[in-house]
Amino acid sequence: GKYLYYPWMAKSFKYPTSIDNIVKQWHSIDAVWKDMERTSLALNKDYSRVAMLRNDVVYATPFDVYNTSRTTRDESFEYVGVPSWARFPINDRLIYGSYRGVKIWSTERFERLESHVLTYEPGYGMHSERFLNHSIFPAIRKLG
Repeated sequence: GKYLYYPWMAKSFKYPTSIDNIVKQWHSIDAVWKDMERTSLALNKDYSRVAMLRNDVVYATPFDVYNTSRTTRDESFEYVGVPSWARFPINDRLIYGSYRGVKIWSTERFERLESHVLTYEPGYGMHSERFLNHSIFPAIRKLG
């Protein structure tokens, strides 16, 4: 049989290294979010806008976390943004925007994984970008 969680259809993935790295990445993202929330409570500070950025990526051009497009700014803290580069089919390297949206991106990966692997195209399991596109971003969109 084929693995349920391992993205065996993604030819660039190497077993078991790729899946190990995905699990580590997802745990790290969740841990950073929890640390941010603990610090927020300790400082009695609320965040309405948050950015989660990988520290192993060079961001060659600046970006404005308030922009939802080149001409639109999100002053109401309702939207999230991801870059338009490195889409496989969506960029998983960073997200910025509403606290509620970034929280889903940061903390709900493991709880949504089972449903994803049972309903998405077989062979892509924990393919991070496909998982985000199929399971995480639809949940963020439902926030309204």
